[in-house]
Amino acid sequence: MLAVTAPPTPLEAHGAAPVIMADLVGLQQDRGEGAQRQTAHLVLIDRSKDVLYAWDEEISTGKTDSARDAVAIVDMLARHSLVPEAVDDARGDTNSAGKAEAGMLVNQLLQQEIAKYLGQWPRVPLRIANAKKGPGSVLTGCALIHRAMARAELRVHPRCTALVEHFRHWKGPRDGGAENKALSHAGDGFRYIVRGQLDTRERRIERIRRS
Repeated sequence: MLAVTAPPTPLEAHGAAPVIMADLVGLQQDRGEGAQRQTAHLVLIDRSKDVLYAWDEEISTGKTDSARDAVAIVDMLARHSLVPEAVDDARGDTNSAGKAEAGMLVNQLLQQEIAKYLGQWPRVPLRIANAKKGPGSVLTGCALIHRAMARAELRVHPRCTALVEHFRHWKGPRDGGAENKALSHAGDGFRYIVRGQLDTRERRIERIRRS
């Protein structure tokens, strides 16, 4: 179990303890097109309390690429005295990085850039699995998050401002307005990592596979 200490922002008013005993460290990365559409979230899970914490986030503020995303992710982990090797479960989008990258997936390219930034290439300190997508996956993820919130099993640190705005104002996937789409990116990526942790069916399947 890993102890992660909160920064000076007081957490008591938000229902979280100053020190989280994390059984699992999760990382999500989603790469969209355009500024403020590249998102990464750090997730901590306390199995003893069945609580998942959205602990920190990185949102691009301008033009970015996989090398810059790698630096942002490593820096976010470092803010909490974590290294990429401490991440138990990392999930990312399934998009291709484009022809210029010889058909590599975004996840593969980000793994490579993190390793290069840390001077560890060709060793890869962080493996990023593809997010599980498919028909109904968005609504399934939304339902799992809503249930976890209702049971106080999901807590969001106030520094995760983009995620907070998503939860407060996003109108769902059927609203195609520009403002709603802009709000969707933080939530899209967050669902990648939390679905596998909140969906007890998927956790049972994973345990069976490992046994």
